[in-house]
Amino acid sequence: MSDNFDLTAEEQQNNLREFMEVHGPEGFFTVYFRQLLYRYVKQELKSAADDVDGVGEQLYFTNDGDQLLTEHREDLRDQCEVRARELVEDLTEHPTLGPAITNGDIEALDKHQEEFVDAVHQCFTDWKSEGIQLLEDAESSNAEDQKQ
Repeated sequence: MSDNFDLTAEEQQNNLREFMEVHGPEGFFTVYFRQLLYRYVKQELKSAADDVDGVGEQLYFTNDGDQLLTEHREDLRDQCEVRARELVEDLTEHPTLGPAITNGDIEALDKHQEEFVDAVHQCFTDWKSEGIQLLEDAESSNAEDQKQ
C-alpha cells in the first residue's frame, strides 16, 4: 500500500483494494464513519461560542497547550471509532442496508438513501439519549455528594 499523498487513480484503487482485502467492507465503513464523526465533532469544538474570546481558548481546552490538545484529539478519535463501529454494526443488522454494508455496495446505499438516513438518525438519537442519561446520572450523583 502506498503512503504517498500524491497518488494516481490506479494507486488509490490498489490501496483501497488492499485495505478491503485485509479489513473488509465493514472495516472500510468503520474508518469512513470514524473520520466523518471525528471531523464533525472537531469542527464543532473549534466553532467559537459567544463567550469564547480567542481562537486558542476553544482549541486548547486548558492551559497545558499542544500536548493536551494532541491527547484530546487522540481520545476524540478513539471515541469516534467506538461510535463508528456501533453504527456499522447497527447498519449491518438492518435487513436492507446490511447486505449493502457487508458487500461494500455503496450504490445500494444510494438506492436506499431514505432507509440509510433513517437508520443513521436512529443511531444518533440513541446516542443522544445515552448522553442525556449519563448527564442526568452525573448530576444526581453530584447532588447526592453535596448533601453528604
